[in-house]
Amino acid sequence: MAAVQTQPSTVKPSFRSLLSLPSRICNPPPAVGKVRSFGVTPLFSVRLDDVLDRKHLPPLGLKDFEEWLLYVELCPENLYFILWLREYRTRYAAWQKQCNSPSDAPFASAAASRLAAFYTRAKQTFLSPNTNYELNLSSTILAPFQEPGQDPHPDPSTFRDVEQEVRRMLEQSLRRFIQAQMTNVGNRRVLCGIIAGVLVILFGFIPPITTNFVNNQPRWLRMTVFPGLWIGLTILLSALHGVCLAVYIFGDLRQLRKFELARPVAPKLHKTSLSAHFSPPSVSLPSPPTTAYGRSHRHRQRRPGSFISATEFSDATVSVYSREVQPFPISPGQPLADFDFDGLPSLPKTQRTMSVRNGSSGPTWYHHGHAQDQTNGVEVRSGWDDEQPSRWKWLLGIVDRIQTRCSLKNISTYATMESDTTKRVKKRSKLMNAVPAFSVPLTKVLNPIILRGQWEIVVRSAGLGFLVTWVVCALLLAIPYR
Repeated sequence: MAAVQTQPSTVKPSFRSLLSLPSRICNPPPAVGKVRSFGVTPLFSVRLDDVLDRKHLPPLGLKDFEEWLLYVELCPENLYFILWLREYRTRYAAWQKQCNSPSDAPFASAAASRLAAFYTRAKQTFLSPNTNYELNLSSTILAPFQEPGQDPHPDPSTFRDVEQEVRRMLEQSLRRFIQAQMTNVGNRRVLCGIIAGVLVILFGFIPPITTNFVNNQPRWLRMTVFPGLWIGLTILLSALHGVCLAVYIFGDLRQLRKFELARPVAPKLHKTSLSAHFSPPSVSLPSPPTTAYGRSHRHRQRRPGSFISATEFSDATVSVYSREVQPFPISPGQPLADFDFDGLPSLPKTQRTMSVRNGSSGPTWYHHGHAQDQTNGVEVRSGWDDEQPSRWKWLLGIVDRIQTRCSLKNISTYATMESDTTKRVKKRSKLMNAVPAFSVPLTKVLNPIILRGQWEIVVRSAGLGFLVTWVVCALLLAIPYR
């Protein structure tokens, strides 16, 4: 039985952590893999193989990438196929070595049978039509695997075209995934940061300027607007790019995502008993979302939405890399367990038809508490309607459009995808961050690339705010007395 996923370990900010702020600002992590960009949000180039080899800490770990594909882009089969192919290559090479070794020749036939069974399971899972984890590729690429008389365990080079296409889609997903991890708060906390920045600008600018002009005070007193205007612009620009300074100054922290909040809290264990309590969880692939779309625009039947409670959600969505969220020391490069198809549930085909253009119902946590199964005779609501009606919903929509213009245009540097896919990803990413503003626990950000990215957002926002403030102050100083 697979281990139940729990929430990441959380921390409470303290005023003592403020003492480390000068050191964090003056000593950022090195800019590894940084791509030249002129926006506030930096761009980083991360190798897909490094993520697959678990060389990155959260929130850029393999489990984090899997959750992004599972809950946002709805295409986890791409990751699972690549992981299967990597293991298939290893098994195929070991089988060939046995065939070429006289001492191991008696065992080669048994290894060939296991290899053929391993390929057959993958063919039924990834390469056959109308399966839950079917690769969303063109029929031209998948046709050779449906021909009769095929080798029971083909050479790994047979998958070259499939691998190239799947890796291309994974690399596009990885770029969007990295860009989304630069934020440290959800949408509502971003709105609070924007409001706070505007208020600081107004209270730091209007009173001193009004007093100066009304009382005909000296020009140099107009420079008193500098601190409030600069600080307010820094808060505003950072919030527009997803970084809340009120969280950043207390450490390298981030709010939990919506699907993380749906999990049970991890039990607290003493350090002395960690080794006694730890046992590696068994590998289990999570249930896929209801629908996924790709470049071939073929509708694929997925698991129908099951609107379950938070506890059931945690049981049903056990990650193949759940050990990364266990309350134990995390280190990159940990070996993966063997790929196991037994964790794949026997899913019924959904009878619900949906338009590719309209999108699909998302993962179960999108719908929790807002819809019921069609079998009960009640209409199922779309995942995009998950957020509760709010008097601030119109303002959140404006903020979302501003953030899109500020940050997501950087992704266009790598733009090789269709616009409708990009829109769906942005919508699902927005829903993943739809958490309360202040009551959400915080967890540590461990990855140096994300730490560097958030540092650059803060520093670039401060630099841009400093430049704008000087321009405004210069214009104010140029205004003569009445």
